Amino acid sequence: MTTTNYLYTMGSNRCGQLGIRDTSVEKKNSPVLVEQLLGTKLVDVSCGGNHTIVVSDIGDAYTWGEGRYGALAVPDTETDQHRPQKVIF
Repeated sequence: MTTTNYLYTMGSNRCGQLGIRDTSVEKKNSPVLVEQLLGTKLVDVSCGGNHTIVVSDIGDAYTWGEGRYGALAVPDTETDQHRPQKVIF
């Protein structure tokens, strides 16, 4: 996360960990912008091996990556998510 509030990811995209539209990308060795979160002020981010979660300044949480075992806390828990999904509390 940058001081100008852009979120970039890099590494494996096997389960959608990058949070980008292009699902054909297997990995990135340089940062890529998570475009879906543009305009969202982020205050925290946590990256695991297969998924990512971010929190906005108004308390919204977004997750993406491997969806098995409910790891993303979104209704579709068995499907990998390549784009940020809002967690419904």
